Amino acid sequence: MTTSNSKFRSSKEAPTEPFKRAVTSCLRAIARKPELEVTFAAERPGLAPGKARLPEPARKMTKRDAAIVRGHADSIALKLACHDPKVHRKLMPGNPQARGVFDAVEQARVEAIGARRMSGVAKNLTAMLDDHFHRGKFDEITDRADAPLSDALAMLVRERLTGLAPPAGPPPGWPGFRPLRVSRIERESGSVKSLVLSPADDRPLVAALPGQSIVLRLHPTAGGPAVLRNYSLSDFPVTDHYRVSIKQEVNGVASTYLHNQIRIGDLVEVAAPRGSFTLNSSDRPVVLLSAGVGATPVLAMLHALARENSPREIWWLFGARNREEHPFAEESRKLVKRLARGKSHVWYSRPGLQDRPSVDFDLPGRIGGDALKTLGLPLNADFYLCGPSAFLQDVASGLAALGVSPNQVHEEIFGAAEAITPGIAASSSALPHPPEGLAGSGPQVSFARSGLTVRWNPKFASLLEFAEACDVPVRWSCRTGVCHMCESGLISGQVAYEPEALEAPARGNLLICCSRPMDDVAIDL
Repeated sequence: MTTSNSKFRSSKEAPTEPFKRAVTSCLRAIARKPELEVTFAAERPGLAPGKARLPEPARKMTKRDAAIVRGHADSIALKLACHDPKVHRKLMPGNPQARGVFDAVEQARVEAIGARRMSGVAKNLTAMLDDHFHRGKFDEITDRADAPLSDALAMLVRERLTGLAPPAGPPPGWPGFRPLRVSRIERESGSVKSLVLSPADDRPLVAALPGQSIVLRLHPTAGGPAVLRNYSLSDFPVTDHYRVSIKQEVNGVASTYLHNQIRIGDLVEVAAPRGSFTLNSSDRPVVLLSAGVGATPVLAMLHALARENSPREIWWLFGARNREEHPFAEESRKLVKRLARGKSHVWYSRPGLQDRPSVDFDLPGRIGGDALKTLGLPLNADFYLCGPSAFLQDVASGLAALGVSPNQVHEEIFGAAEAITPGIAASSSALPHPPEGLAGSGPQVSFARSGLTVRWNPKFASLLEFAEACDVPVRWSCRTGVCHMCESGLISGQVAYEPEALEAPARGNLLICCSRPMDDVAIDL
C-alpha cells in the first residue's frame, strides 16, 4: 500500500491508515524529504532512491507493534538525514564481510544521533532492535561461526554512543492468564481439531513468533483441579486470534475435554505466547520436518515464510499414518505452492486403500535417515523438527549421518525438556508425579509442560528441590541464584527468593533454585 497526501479519506479505510499517515509524515520530516515515496508491505524494510519500504502494521496493534514500525521508520529517516553516501563509498572496505560490518556500524552511528536528541526516537529504535534480536535468537548462539559479527559491533557502538543497554528478550505479552473466546472449531483430521481463540474484550492479542506456544488452563470437572496444557500455535501469528490444534489422546483428560465439551462461545484461560523454538531470520535454506500433530509449530513457520514471499529454499517434509490422519494436508500444499523455491515430500506409514500415491502422499514408510539420504537436501540449511521422541531421534541421527551440524538442528519436544544436572548420573525417566509422603498444604504449583499440579510442601528448600521430588525435568548448575541455568518461565503467580539472586531473572521468568511460591504458581517446566 502506498501512502497518499489526499485530504479526502474514505469512510471505509482500514484502521491502520491514520497510523501509516502519521509514520510517513514523521519519516519525511526527520529525513527532510517531503516527496519521499513511502510504502508498507510484508517484505523486509528497505530503502531505494526516492522510496522507503516499511513493515505492514497489524490491523489491531499493540503499543509495542506500533513502536517497532516507528523504529524502522526512524532508522530509515536518520540514514537519509545523517548519512553521507559519497564519504561512505570512499571509505568502504573491499572485503564483503568487512563491508557488512562497516555498513552496520555506520547505521548504528546515525541511529545514535537521533536517539541522543529525541527520547521518542530512542524508544522506537530500542523496540525495533529488541524485535530484531529476539527474532534472530541471538541470545542462544553458541557457535562462533554463527555469531552475527556486524550486529554485535553495531550494538557496541550504540551502547558507547548512547549509553543504552543491549536489547533483552521481551517479556510475555501479559502476566498470568486472560480469557479468550472460542470463535471457531475446525476438524483437521480424524483425531485432530483446531480451536480458534479470539479476545473476549477489546484488547488485541500479542503476535507470537512462528513456532511459539501458549498454555491453556482448563477446568474439565466442576470444582476439580485446573489442568494446564501447552499447545503450539498452528497458523500465521496475528493479533486478532490464536489457533491451537489438539490431537485426541487415549485417556487424555485435556484433549478429551477440548474435543468433546468445548463449544463455540466458551471462554478458555490462556497464557501469553512463549518459547524459543522459533524461526531464525537468516538467508539459509529452511527444512521443516514433522510427524502427526507435530506439524503445528512448523506449520506456523511455513505460514510466516509464505506470507513474506521468502526467496529462501524451503522444504516441507511430513509423515502421517494415512490420509484420514493427515492434518493440514490442503493448507500445507497451498502454502508450499506460494513459495518460489518450495518443495514438499509426504510419507504415509500405513496408506489406506483409497490413498493416492503422488496425490495424497509421495512415499510409503516413515521419515528417517534412509529416506533423507535420497532427497538431496541442502546441508547448509536450518532444520526444524517436531514430533514424537522416536521420530526426533531417528531424524536427528539421519541428519548427523549426512554431516549436518547439531547447531543447524532445532527441535521442539512435546512435554518437558531434557534435564541438565551436572555431576549427577542420569536417573530413570520416570513420569512426573506428586512427591512421596504426605501431600503438602501450601499453594498449588503447576508444571505446565509436565502436566502436573500439586500443592507446595514447605519441607522443600526451593522450587527446584520440589520439582526434583516430582521427577519434573529441570536444569541447574549452581543452585544458589548465580548462574541462571535454572531460569524458567513464570506463567502466573509470585515467588519469594531465599537467598536473593545475584541478578534478577528476566521479566516473566523465575529462578527455581532459590525461590518458593507465595501463592499459586504456574511454571513453564
